[in-house]
Amino acid sequence: MPARVLSFKTRNRARLVRVPNVLPRIRKHIEEISMKHNVGGIDRILRIVVGLALIGWGLYAQNWWGAIGIIPLFTGAIGWCPAYLPFGLSSSKKA
Repeated sequence: MPARVLSFKTRNRARLVRVPNVLPRIRKHIEEISMKHNVGGIDRILRIVVGLALIGWGLYAQNWWGAIGIIPLFTGAIGWCPAYLPFGLSSSKKA
């Protein structure tokens, strides 16, 4: 990995310092943790159905607790669940 050379002055002396180029490592790390599909077919369908049912119940009962149905509806719609990340779970098929 190529290193960059930075120069700066301290006490009227110029110093050269080698700084490792960490951008490729940071970019790779971001790609690893980015939103990849981790919710598969049946799981997605169940999340959408449960989300819609909770929202429908909340509207019927005139209760704000039905708004919690937005979470499974949203995760089912986009196919990604943040709760799966710490455990390394995935119900989607590997490509």
